[in-house]
Amino acid sequence: MSVQYKIVVMSALITDLKNKQLLWQASQTQTVPDKLATGIDVLDDALQGGFPQRGMARIQSTMGIGELRLCMPILKQRQQDQRQLFLIASPAQVNAEMLLEYELSTERTFFINNHDLAAQLWACEQCLKSGCSHTVILWCNKLSLNQAKRLQLAAEQGDSLLVVFQYSTSIQALPISLSLSLSRKEQQLRINITKQRGGWPVTAFEVNHTLMSLRSSPHIMNPSVANNVVALHAQR
Repeated sequence: MSVQYKIVVMSALITDLKNKQLLWQASQTQTVPDKLATGIDVLDDALQGGFPQRGMARIQSTMGIGELRLCMPILKQRQQDQRQLFLIASPAQVNAEMLLEYELSTERTFFINNHDLAAQLWACEQCLKSGCSHTVILWCNKLSLNQAKRLQLAAEQGDSLLVVFQYSTSIQALPISLSLSLSRKEQQLRINITKQRGGWPVTAFEVNHTLMSLRSSPHIMNPSVANNVVALHAQR
């Protein structure tokens, strides 16, 4: 095999990877999008400020280790945007008191539950590209390359953030803005940043992160805040 042929093949491969957004070129000059801080300094530093304002972020983890609570400070920031929050296909009921704890508007929070994957993905795409949502959270254990590209594009078109939780151990590389994997050891989360647009992957590091409510007294509600959510016990 000639050297020239190898160069042509390699060039075609690199072009294909760029087109699929699976390759980031360090020499590229690009505008760094606004970020959403998680409130965990070491994580925000590794993410160059936090989660992206728009696009798709995937979080792979074991269920119930604090993966949703990790995102709550981000959702609280998004409340400044008067659009809606959609949660699609959650595997269990979301803790109602946690929503109140982070001052999420129950009037602008909607749950979509459907057991059909095609319907879930259709609803997710419509919520994103319509521009009516600031954030969509989707629980989906497997996405094809084409499905991920459609959702990433819809999020960018609608100026929205899509957070996808996956509980599968087999994770495919996807053309998305951010990909994290989480595991838990007592009061710490071990985080791997496997992909971030405009930056490098970051090897595993640990952060303090509890499942417990941030309130000193989890059963006390703010009486001045009107809501239609019945308080549940905070996660332990």
